[in-house]
Parts: sequence; structure tokens; C-alpha cells
Amino acid sequence: MKLNDNKIRAMKAAKKSQKFTDGGGLQLLVHVNGSKYFQFRYSFEKKDKLLSFGTYPEISLLEAREKAFELRKQIAKDVDPALTRELEKELGLEIKANTFNMWSEKWHSHWKNSVSEPHADYTNRRLFIDINPFIGDLAVAKVSVKDIKSVFNRCVERGALDMAARVYQIVSAVLQYAAEHSDKSHCERNVAKDIKLSANVPHRDRKNYARLPSSELPALMRAIEAYSGTPATRIALKLMPLVFVRTSELIESEWAEIEFENNLWRIPKERMKSGSEHLVPLAEQTIELLKTLQMVTGHGKHLFPSRMGEGKCMSNNTILKALATMGYKHEMTGHGFRGMARTELGEMGYPREWMEIQLAHLVGDETERAYNKA
Repeated sequence: MKLNDNKIRAMKAAKKSQKFTDGGGLQLLVHVNGSKYFQFRYSFEKKDKLLSFGTYPEISLLEAREKAFELRKQIAKDVDPALTRELEKELGLEIKANTFNMWSEKWHSHWKNSVSEPHADYTNRRLFIDINPFIGDLAVAKVSVKDIKSVFNRCVERGALDMAARVYQIVSAVLQYAAEHSDKSHCERNVAKDIKLSANVPHRDRKNYARLPSSELPALMRAIEAYSGTPATRIALKLMPLVFVRTSELIESEWAEIEFENNLWRIPKERMKSGSEHLVPLAEQTIELLKTLQMVTGHGKHLFPSRMGEGKCMSNNTILKALATMGYKHEMTGHGFRGMARTELGEMGYPREWMEIQLAHLVGDETERAYNKA
């Protein structure tokens, strides 16, 4: 006689285990302690076999019948349910072994070759500090939208909104990499794409680096000329409006990068934020300044060596302190020369692409950038 919920609830523990059949191979085993287990008995290749589903009421009678129906369909297709279960167990273990931490390492090892070393190191720190401690042990195939939000929301809660966006981007990149290697990771899709970042991370008004209006550039250049600091610092300040690179790219520059014969400064990709080699044409005024600087620091590796020695270069604070000494504290920064250059070149009518490329901003798709070395 078939089972029903009333009958099952009425079943009591006995001195011996009891079995109650439901038909089609499904049965309920009542242990001496009163626990109730669903089982499926079947024959495969002339061998009697038994599978357990779980306990009642955690598994309902309806769910047990549906499961038994699916198993009978497998047997009809000459598939052994026990073997299927074993394979599913092995797959589950394999999925669990492919952790987010493992795939973040694989992704970073692949990706780091396309960016500068500082950028790669920064990203690795974000993985180590802000991401992997929270989702690193999860199977990469099982990382959910909720898991991802919990990671970048920690940054939001401490007010690090830019960091939150960066953390999201890193997690998404790892999941995308795993999804593209789904045959090994078992991650079928990048669930981070289901998250609209702007709906989850509050907007913060962008604050540009402090810079003077272009009309005050002549007065600034006169102040730099009269600056009483070291010759190297004064020349660094003079070079900024001529080359308008990032401050770090200037102060970390090496003499081996300067091609005097070609009036060219070739910054290697390892030092660039974009991860691509950057070419800076050198005007006659720039060459003259570099030759003057060469008489001061040309014996060493860096154009602007630190006074602390040990192969280090000038600090970014040196530039800021010099500008502050000249009376431009909070009014001008090294980065401000880039904004000033972008504004003036635009006013002069230069094509946007030329300006963006010279500012070392990414222009075009990856293929275009790979071939365009202008």
C-alpha cells in the first residue's frame, strides 16, 4: 500500500528497523531511534542495489517520489544511478577544489604581463587584502552576486568608494577568466555582470588635481626659474609643462630611456600605467634642459636621483613641497601640468586622439593600440 504523510507521521520507533514500501522501488526505512530514511531499491545488470535519498520530513514524500521517477528513467536508459551519483560526487569535489583564490592566481599570472609592475602589485594587494580573505575559499563556480556585493560593500562601508569599484572590477575579471576556461574551472558564466555597480556604490563627485588657470602659467614659470632649491628639482619643474607626463613617470625616468640623437624619450611599458610603451617627442628646449641636467646627475641611473642614495629616485613630495615653497600650495600639483596641457592643446585645435595619446591615455581597441606606435 502506498505511503502518505499521515501514515509516515504515525510511524513509531520499534525494537527493529522497519521498511515501508511506496512502489516503484521507493521505500521508507524507520530506524530503531525513530529517524526515517527514504531509499530506492533497484536491480542493475542482475545486481540488487540500494540508494538513500535523505530523511523525512527534510525530504518530502513528493520529492522522494520525483527522485525515484528520475532514477527509473536513468535505469531505462541503461544508466546505473549509483555510478551517476559517484560521478556527481567526484564532480562536486572537483568544483569545490577550483576555488576563487586558485583562479585569481591564474588570472593575475596571465594578466600581469600586460600592465605595469606597480599596477600589477597594487591589484595583487587588493586580492590579498580586500577579496580573497572573504571569497577566496569559495568554489569559483559557486560565487554568487550576494558574495560579490558583500566584498565590495566592505569598501563602501569604510568610505573607500573608488576602492569598491576597483574591487568589483578585479572580481569580475577573475570570474570572466574562469568562465573562459570553464572546462577546467566549471564556472559557466561571470555572474558579476549581473551587478549594476552604479546602483550599489554611491556616487562621489570627482575632484580634479589642483591646477592653475593657463593665464597664470607665465608667472609660475618665472617662479620656477627663481626657485632656490636644487638644480634637479628646478629642472624637473621646468620639464613638466614641456612633456606633461605623470609625476611618477618623470621622477622615475632613467638616462637609458633618453634618445638624444632622435630627440625622443622612450618610456618602457613596465613604468606606464597603461602597460604600453610611451613615446615622448623632445623639443629643443627640453633637450637643452636634459643636457644641463646630465652634467648634474648623468653619472647615475636616474635623471632625478634621491638624495637618500641607494639607487632611489626623487620623491613626489619633493615636487609638491617645491610648489608650496613658491606659494602654490593647494593651487598647483605635478599632475596639474597635464590638465593644463590638455586644456591648452584643445584650445589650439589639436585632434583629440593626438592629445589623448600624448597624455598616455588609451585610445582605440586593444588591436589598434598594439599596432599603433605613433
